[in-house]
Amino acid sequence: MLAKKRVEIPDLIQIVKKQKSELRVSFHTLGCRLNQSESGALAGGFDAEGFQVVRASQSADLCVINTCAVTGQAESKCRALIRRILKKNPQTFMILTGCYAQSGV
Repeated sequence: MLAKKRVEIPDLIQIVKKQKSELRVSFHTLGCRLNQSESGALAGGFDAEGFQVVRASQSADLCVINTCAVTGQAESKCRALIRRILKKNPQTFMILTGCYAQSGV
């Protein structure tokens, strides 16, 4: 089972203290075309608000993962991606959306 990372208030304060133009946000999308479309719309919204949208491979202050849980294999890929991102960038504030996020993780 995936261990839930407890977000400490100082971590959030560090993110909030930055100006929007200094905040980097990355998007990772798993699953169907709808998820691809939704991620594009979310990225456009963040960009319009002045955030720096960076490639999924880059470190970011915020990491949005649009998830899929149609099959057990899809759920496994979601958990692996979450762990990989947190290992690479433990200070990122992770935002999960999509059907895996709604499955009661």
